[in-house]
Formats: sequence, structure tokens, C-alpha cells
Amino acid sequence: MSRTRERLVLAARLTRQDPRVLGDYLGLSLRSRLGKDAGHERTAVPDSVTLNQALTRIGDWDRGPALERLAAFSVPRLSDARDATARQMASDDNLATLVYALVRAHRPRAVVETGVATGVTSAHALAALEDNGGGRLHSIDLPPRDLYASGAVAREIPSDLRGRWSYHLGASRRLLPAVLERTTGGTRIFLHDSDHGYVNMRWELAAAWRALAPGDWILADDVNLHDAFADFAAEAGDPAWYVDQRTQGGLTGVLRKGGASRLSA
Repeated sequence: MSRTRERLVLAARLTRQDPRVLGDYLGLSLRSRLGKDAGHERTAVPDSVTLNQALTRIGDWDRGPALERLAAFSVPRLSDARDATARQMASDDNLATLVYALVRAHRPRAVVETGVATGVTSAHALAALEDNGGGRLHSIDLPPRDLYASGAVAREIPSDLRGRWSYHLGASRRLLPAVLERTTGGTRIFLHDSDHGYVNMRWELAAAWRALAPGDWILADDVNLHDAFADFAAEAGDPAWYVDQRTQGGLTGVLRKGGASRLSA
């Protein structure tokens, strides 16, 4: 099937499923063409810590049986070309391990993430919730159209870990506020891993920060691309730290909301 025909089939599918999602894709394409994020680059690479150093900062945790099952999971393959694209979109291994450990250590009632791709990080969050025996993952996702059309979205999540998972298809601008409003009443962890443009990253961080309570956590993938995370953390007033990524070569930003934050709700 030609690329043009694939996109037409996908558009028809989305129109039947939820016309608002098609509008989300159109809005994303428009923002990209307008160059809305142009000029936002990193002014300096921040000091970072290794994964092992980061794990010592988050508290006590251990590896449970769900993580062991995840490690043994056989990921469904696609055609060679689509499989290469899916692997490129997959999350960093260090980020996935960090998410698992953070969820295990702090036992959140809810984990809210934006961006799923093949589901590496999502699967680790779900394994941690399963090993904790409580909590739910809410994933807000507007996946790359090729990834969605190929069926590769969330392929790394085993079926036996999906019982604690709510998948919300669409743009974070439309869905995130309502998901954050519905998940109050306990410790929460928020992960930004969707559109990494400066404007979108900054908006998601601010939306999550307003909704989170003191003691809740924020993580953000690929914060080395520009200053959105660093700028936001400076305004928030709580100390941020940066964790090296092993497979993708970037940085994960970590921030915990404190009672004295200048941006406290």
C-alpha cells in the first residue's frame, strides 16, 4: 500500500473512531509548519548523574515478579522497515528503569504519562504498579501516524500487565487537564514523553505542576534538546536533577514538588 493511501485509510479510521483525534493530528502538523518552536535550543548542557546515582536518590525499592516477566516478554515483530522505525521510537532503557524504581519506591495512586510509542516506559510503569499491588497508569498519546498505522503502538506491553492501564488517544492539550483532575487523592507521578517541542513540553510541565501535590514527581524525557525543563524548574523553585540516558544518549529531567515551591498550587 502506498504511503498516501495508508494516510487516507488512517484518516478514515480516525474519523470513525473519534473525529477529534484527526483534528489533533492536523493541529500538530500546523504547529510544525509554522515553526512555533524555532529558536529554543539548549544554552548549556546541565550536570547529570548516572542511573545508579539517580536510583539512590529516590528511596527504597526492589525488583518484583512482574518486572521479571516483562524481561522475558517476546516483543511482536513487524516488517523490517517498520521494525527499525519502531525501535528508533522506543524509550531509553535508563528512563524505563528509573520509572519502575520510582513507582516501586513511592507507590503512587496514579502515573500519568504523555506519549507511549512502542510502550517500553509504559510497560515498566505497569510492572511496578503490578508489583506494588495497586495504582493505575493513564497514558495520553498522539502517536506518529506511521507507528499507529503499523500497529506498533504499545507492542512492548504484555497483555497480562494491561489490567491497570487506561489509554487515552489524542493530544495532551485536549486530554491532560481532565486526566489530572480525575486522578487526585494520592501520590502521583507525571512523565512527559510526547511532542518534545519547547512550547509543548513547557505547557505540559506547567499543567502537571499545577495539579500535583507536594511530594509528587515529574519526569521529562529528552530535556537536553532545549531549555524548557530547565526554565520551568527555575521558576518552580524546587531542585531539579538530570539523569543520563544509556540507549538514546539524552537526558531525563527529574523534579519533585515541595511545599515551598514558588509555583505551588
